[in-house]
Amino acid sequence: MSPEGRNLFDPLPFDVNNHATNLEWMTIVTLKYPRLKFFSLRLSQLTMVLVCCVWASVAQSRADYDIDDDGLVEIQSIADIHKMLTKTDQLRRQPYSGCPNQKCIGFELTQDLNFPSDTLSSQTVKKTIGYQGVNAQKPVEPSPYSAVNWPVIKRFKLVFEGNGYQISNISLNNQSRAMFNSATNAVFRNITLSMNPKSMRRNAVLVDNASGSEFNNVTIKEGYALKGLMARTMRASKINNCDIKGVVEGSHGVGLLVGEVKKTLVSNCKIKGKVTASHGGGLIAGISKNSEFHDLDVKGYIVGRYNTAGGIGEVVNSLFRQVTVEASVTGIYLTVGGLAGNLEGSDIRNSLFTGNINATTSKVGGVAGIIVGSHLQENEVDAQIVANQNLGLIGGSATNSVIEQFKFSGLASLDLSSANQGTTTKPITDWFAQSSATTLSKTQYHPTPIKKPEAKAWYSALFE
Repeated sequence: MSPEGRNLFDPLPFDVNNHATNLEWMTIVTLKYPRLKFFSLRLSQLTMVLVCCVWASVAQSRADYDIDDDGLVEIQSIADIHKMLTKTDQLRRQPYSGCPNQKCIGFELTQDLNFPSDTLSSQTVKKTIGYQGVNAQKPVEPSPYSAVNWPVIKRFKLVFEGNGYQISNISLNNQSRAMFNSATNAVFRNITLSMNPKSMRRNAVLVDNASGSEFNNVTIKEGYALKGLMARTMRASKINNCDIKGVVEGSHGVGLLVGEVKKTLVSNCKIKGKVTASHGGGLIAGISKNSEFHDLDVKGYIVGRYNTAGGIGEVVNSLFRQVTVEASVTGIYLTVGGLAGNLEGSDIRNSLFTGNINATTSKVGGVAGIIVGSHLQENEVDAQIVANQNLGLIGGSATNSVIEQFKFSGLASLDLSSANQGTTTKPITDWFAQSSATTLSKTQYHPTPIKKPEAKAWYSALFE
């Protein structure tokens, strides 16, 4: 029947599958009965909203995104990472079905995930899809870029539960600073990560900037970064039970674990790898302020120019407890040390450095290059140390500090070959090259012969 032959109050024959018929009926009714125009407009708007809601619900392919009802949306595939981790705000705006009380607090892995071994750069993608410049027509072909690389995730404020599973072959691109560009009040736990060696080197593997976040049982088996494997910067956060291995090469504030830490607690971690830094470099972190480090086992190789150490390059108002560092340390300028480069207002206890230290134009010590206003108690150094100047068994210089129960084993010597003073080396037995207002008690000195270098450095196995 045509629209003209129907009574006004008869039900309209709407067909949810035929939008053209619906539009025809609404148009005719509106023209015949002008007073219904306002009602028709509102009805049309309501219809569109309902259609959008239906489309959104259909788009969710799963009936239950939280099968175990633990408040965490299940990540079952790499496709889920691209679809859901890049839209974390959806947990607040449009909760996933199956969440307790329609509210989930994060995501969890349900199996190991392995990204493709090949990686694409942005330049490769542009070439593949026929990129012609900023004013060119948008390419129709779907970009393979997102399917191959880890997606860009700008902000994360939720829980990421790994459940002991591993994400392998992670590739980052030049749009990402890390897997997560920032993490605020977030939780990362029980997860293992390994990077694709072909991946672009970004600031960090896991997080670029972390604030108020927790990292529990996080393992990075093979990582590459410019600042730190766990994070570039970390503030007011906690790291517990981590196992980190990789290579970090960067400029200022560079460490295997984290580049720079502030008001952060690090405990029960194993750290292995290689660091190359220009300013402020260490195997634990490059720079530390108001932070604590407990029960760390550190092994590696570091080369730096300014403020270099086997532990942390620049340490201010921080605390070490049972930190063991076995490393080869090479530094050039300012300060070089086994546990710290520059140590200020800090407390180190029950800690050990073993290995070798080689330095040139700098202040050098088995514990730290410069020690200011700090307290050292029950620490030990067993190392071969060679420097050109300002060398002490404990530090190159010490001011307003207290050292108790310190033991040195090994040998420290000045390299005089460049000064043409006859002998090439001069053994050093002084605790400091320079000191003022510093007290020493219960110190032990046990020199041992220089060990013959091994054909293969002990730390080389870390990168095989």
